[in-house]
Amino acid sequence: MTPARGIAVIACAIAVIAAIRDSVANSDSVANSDSVANSDSVANSDEEAIRFLQTYGYLDGDNVQTISDNATLALRHAIALFQEYYRIPGDSVLNEVTLEHMRKPRCGVKDILHELDDSPRKWARTHLTWNFHLASESVLRVTKVAFEMWAANSSLTFERNSTNPDIVISFRKGFHTFVDPRHRGSRICPSLLDGPGNVLAHAFLPSSEVSEVHVDSAEKWHIELTVNPDDTIHLLHTLTHEIGHALGLHHSPLTE
Repeated sequence: MTPARGIAVIACAIAVIAAIRDSVANSDSVANSDSVANSDSVANSDEEAIRFLQTYGYLDGDNVQTISDNATLALRHAIALFQEYYRIPGDSVLNEVTLEHMRKPRCGVKDILHELDDSPRKWARTHLTWNFHLASESVLRVTKVAFEMWAANSSLTFERNSTNPDIVISFRKGFHTFVDPRHRGSRICPSLLDGPGNVLAHAFLPSSEVSEVHVDSAEKWHIELTVNPDDTIHLLHTLTHEIGHALGLHHSPLTE
């Protein structure tokens, strides 16, 4: 999607969300104090929500190009799908609780994968090598523990090898490149790391040669094996999650 087309899609989608909100506000069934009602922030909240829903696979941009009944239904469905995924009350309404969940620090990998993305991928072998590119001793120590956790809970084994490893991890920021030259095609990573908060890291499913994990260097990381202070992000927890993607696992809805 071109930037101009993307702006047009967002503008149409904002209008559709406004129409949804108006129709809900006028109904007797909804008098929810959590609903986004502050007119000064409505447009920004709408745009934020639409971009989030598109980024993480809940909403197809083509479905909100026009202000129509179909676009209204597509947005309602996208909001409802996100609320169902994270068990948020809301009845398809963009409320403050829903927005708060969208704003939480998270992995940059999509929650909802479409047909072409959803083909299962896994490594053809059970012994895998890894390396954290240009990492300090403390980062390597934490990374080793993350892989040990996966080894303890699977049939896989891991060892560090800086020469052509199967899984390459690196600190990246903003618009960035892949580290490993074995990547075919563009060296530019298609996913943005957006600075402190929101996207913490992202990873790529296994390929025939290499998988990469990109960790946002702009975050305030806790690089220890202890409980992290409230104002920091635990590197161990983030790496353990992202390694799961590098092994072929997708996101799954919250469960008990």
